[in-house]
Parts: sequence; C-alpha cells; structure tokens
Amino acid sequence: MNPFTETLGLGATLSMRLIERQARGGDQLRGRIELSLPEPLQAESLTVTLLAQQRLAGLGVQRGRVTVSTRKPTIFRSSVDLAGPQRFTSGGWDFSLPVPQRLARPEEALSEGLRDLVTVIRAVQSPVQFPLEWFVEARLHRSWKIDLKQQLGVTIELGD
Repeated sequence: MNPFTETLGLGATLSMRLIERQARGGDQLRGRIELSLPEPLQAESLTVTLLAQQRLAGLGVQRGRVTVSTRKPTIFRSSVDLAGPQRFTSGGWDFSLPVPQRLARPEEALSEGLRDLVTVIRAVQSPVQFPLEWFVEARLHRSWKIDLKQQLGVTIELGD
C-alpha cells in the first residue's frame, strides 16, 4: 500500500449502528461497528465511547468591552476497548456501553464550607448552562496517522 494512502486511510470506512438512540440511567447502549478496509491497517485499538458535553456561555470584560464567551467541556467520558493493537481487516464488532445512573457534581466531594463558597462564586459568574449533549463515538486509533471515527448523537435521561 502507498504510505500516503495508508496514512490517510483512503478507501477505509468505519460505520456504527446503534440499536436504540435513547437510553435511561443504568441502561446499556448496544450497537455494532463495521470496518470496511481495502487492505489491512495497523492500529493501536478500536474503542467505543459514551461522552457528554455541555455548552457554557458567559460574559466577560476585555479591553473595556463586554464580551460573550462560550466553551463546550466534556462532562462525562466512558470508553470500552473492543480490540487492542493489531493489523485490522474488514469486519464487525458488537458493543455494549453502560449508561451512568447519574453524573456526580464536582462540588459533592468538597466539604460543606467549600461547597458554599463554590455556590457563591457560581452565582457571581452565572454562566448560562445549556442541556447536556450526549454522543457515542467509535474510533480506530492509529498512531501518527489519521484515525477512522464516527460520532452519533443520543438522548440520555438520567435520574437526579
């Protein structure tokens, strides 16, 4: 195989199907990953990940002007390795990803006094928090090459 073609993974595809795109806390998200490769590809691993991100928007002052800033940190990430380092060929892998019952808030680990301080600071900063956005991501990790990946949005309902 041409090194340029192998680095980019030209002609190679990774596709993911989910049985259900909705789940509740404690459920399992099940699906299948299919690799279609014109030739075998060396890779470090094949993983599937459940992740949640939350868009945050806030106001700030920069050079005397009010500015709006946004960011989208990852709040939750849990991965399952489906296959380790090997020369991958075309084929399929079934997977099952556990959905958490609930998400722990970082301040839950703090003492009562520090927890109160965090509450006051948050009230002053008052960033706007948008709903969590959940995704399932399948990825063929390839060292020093472009990974093959696919990400699908899912709806997750957690208990408080």
